[in-house]
Amino acid sequence: MPISPLELATHGTEAVVTVHGDLDIAYSVDVLAVVSAAFSQRSLTALTIDLADVEFCDSCGLGALIRVRNLCRDHAVDFRLANVQPRVVKVFTLTGLTDVFTLT
Repeated sequence: MPISPLELATHGTEAVVTVHGDLDIAYSVDVLAVVSAAFSQRSLTALTIDLADVEFCDSCGLGALIRVRNLCRDHAVDFRLANVQPRVVKVFTLTGLTDVFTLT
């Protein structure tokens, strides 16, 4: 059985969204939908998007992450990107977004 491209796990008031595959135009809207579902299910204090399995991120993926970051900021939710692969870090560096996101 194939792995879903997005998984949501909640632990108390913290949520982790794990992305499998490319974060591109095909899944950027889905990321926003999963994050919105996490916000509607509970009062969050922290949200992590795990990018361990992401080797490619296009402008639509970046746009989705920026929207998620802004949503978290507006709701006083700590936000970070975890396990960002070197190829994806390069995209953040080239676009100047390393100052905008917490990358771990």
